[in-house]
Amino acid sequence: AIQYTNLDFLFFYLGHLAAQNNEGDRSLYYYSQLTPEKTKALFLNSFNPDYAFQFVAQAIADLTRFDHPAEAERLVRFFDGTVNRSSLYAYAANELMLQGINDSRVDQLIDSARAQTTRTRNLNTIQPNRVEIAYALALRDEKSDISEAYTTIKNVEFKFIGMSRISRAHAQHGKLFEASQSIPDNIADPDILLFSWNILVGYGEGIKHSEETPQWKLFVENRLR
Repeated sequence: AIQYTNLDFLFFYLGHLAAQNNEGDRSLYYYSQLTPEKTKALFLNSFNPDYAFQFVAQAIADLTRFDHPAEAERLVRFFDGTVNRSSLYAYAANELMLQGINDSRVDQLIDSARAQTTRTRNLNTIQPNRVEIAYALALRDEKSDISEAYTTIKNVEFKFIGMSRISRAHAQHGKLFEASQSIPDNIADPDILLFSWNILVGYGEGIKHSEETPQWKLFVENRLR
C-alpha cells in the first residue's frame, strides 16, 4: 500500500498518538516512515496547508521530547525556506512548553529558530516565524525574553497577533495584570477581542494540568488553537 498511497498523514497521527502514550520508540518508528516527497504532497493536496504544517511541527516536538534530534532535524530539512524552518523550530518549542517541558531542549529549538531568521535574505517577505519565536520567548520567560519578544515582532506586518501571543504567554504564567497591560491603548473592538481571547486561552493553558480546576477540563478539551 505504501507504494501506491500517501500514508504520511497516517504516520503523523500514529507518531503523535504514540508520543502521547509515552511510547518514544514507537513514535520514532512511525515518524521515520515519513518521506520528503510524500510530506510535501500533503501541502499540495490538503484542504488546509497550515494543518499539515502543524503536523510536521508537532512531530519535531515529539522527536525532540524523546531525545531524537537527528530525526527531528531530518524533518526540518524537508523544507528549504528559512522562514519555514524557523517556524517549525519555534512551533515545536511552543508545543513542548505547552506540555510543561522547559529545559535545554526548548533552548536548542529557540536558538535554531533564531539562527534561521538571520539567514533570511529577503526581509520584505511575510515572516510568520517571528510571531512564533516571540511567543516561544514569552513562554520561556527568562531574563530579557519579553523585551526580545517585542523586538522580534517589531517590523512584522501583523504585529497585533504577535503582541496578543505575548499577552497569552503572560496569562499562562498567571501574570494576568501584565497580560492586560500588554493590550495597547485606543485599539478597535475586534483587536481587543483578539487580545482578550488569547489571555483567556493562555490562562486556561496555565492551569490545565491542575487537578484542582476540573471545571476547566471541558474548555481545554474543546477550545480553538
